[in-house]
Amino acid sequence: MGIGNKNTNVKMTHNQKDIADAGSFVIFDKFESIEKTHKDRFLFTEEIKLISLDEVLEQFESVYLLKMDCEGCEFPAISSVKDENLQKIKYIIMELHFINVFDPGVIASKLEANNFEVFFDNKNGIYGMLYAKNLS
Repeated sequence: MGIGNKNTNVKMTHNQKDIADAGSFVIFDKFESIEKTHKDRFLFTEEIKLISLDEVLEQFESVYLLKMDCEGCEFPAISSVKDENLQKIKYIIMELHFINVFDPGVIASKLEANNFEVFFDNKNGIYGMLYAKNLS
């Protein structure tokens, strides 16, 4: 099961030689072209169930730390969370992927609008780290 912005099924890639090397490329229109560029990584795909991050947060009164390293789902997942569920979170540590395609300012703006102090560290122009603290 994975986390996303809605309850659905998606294709997930796995590396047969490295269990930690997995991700979903559903944010791209041409999944097949992405998969073909990584043939040397021994990828295979399977369909998995996604649940929304919002639905997960609904289950808790408070969350001390939300740590996300979800290989690309962070933009739609955070963007779709209701403000009242964001307020349940004290700290967020998140690896942001594809920042050369998606603007990290979108996530930072949503968090800042919900009284989070946000720091972003751009690692290499493709991914970076976001750290946020709820000031409420």
